[in-house]
Amino acid sequence: MLTTERRGLPASLQALARVSDMIVATTGWIAAITVIVMCLHVSASALLRSLLNITLPGTVEIVMYYYMVLVAFLPWSVAQKLSEHVTVDLLTTVLPKHALRWLQLGVDLFSAAVTGLLCWALVSMALRQTGLGQIVETGWFDLPVWPARWLAALGCGAMVLVLVVQILSRRRLPHDPLAAREVSS
Repeated sequence: MLTTERRGLPASLQALARVSDMIVATTGWIAAITVIVMCLHVSASALLRSLLNITLPGTVEIVMYYYMVLVAFLPWSVAQKLSEHVTVDLLTTVLPKHALRWLQLGVDLFSAAVTGLLCWALVSMALRQTGLGQIVETGWFDLPVWPARWLAALGCGAMVLVLVVQILSRRRLPHDPLAAREVSS
C-alpha cells in the first residue's frame, strides 16, 4: 500500500502526503515498466545479433544512460515508503520505545539531508549538462544523455519528499516498526 495514513494530519500535510503518494506511485510504475522494456530491448538485441548477425544500434548506451538510471534511482522513494531499505535491527530491538523514536527521527533527518545534498548535486550536474547538450556517440547516432541526469535528480527528490512527509507526520507506512513494537509489547 503506497498511500500515507492522513487521519489527524493538518490539511497542508495531507496535501503534501497526497502529492508524495502520487509521485511514489508514478516513479514506481515507471521503474517497473523500464525493467520490462530494458529486458525486451536487450533480449531483442541479443537475438538479432545471434540469429541474423544484426546489431541494434545504441543498445549498450541506452541501457547504461537511461534504463539503469531509471531502475536505480526512481524506486528509492518506493523503498522508503514501504520501509524496505536495508536496516540493521540488532541493537534497536532492545531499545526502549522513546529511544527508538528519537533514533528513527535522527536516521530520517540524516537520510533526508544526505539525499537532499545528492539531489542538489544531481540538479547542478543536470543544469550544467543540459546547457552543454551532453551527448554520447554510439557509433550510429548521437544519444543525448543530459535528460537522464534529470531523471536521477527526480528519484532523489522523490525520496526526500517521502522522508519529509514521514518526519512531519511521524508515521512510517505501511509497516511502522514503532507501531509493531507497541502492539507486541
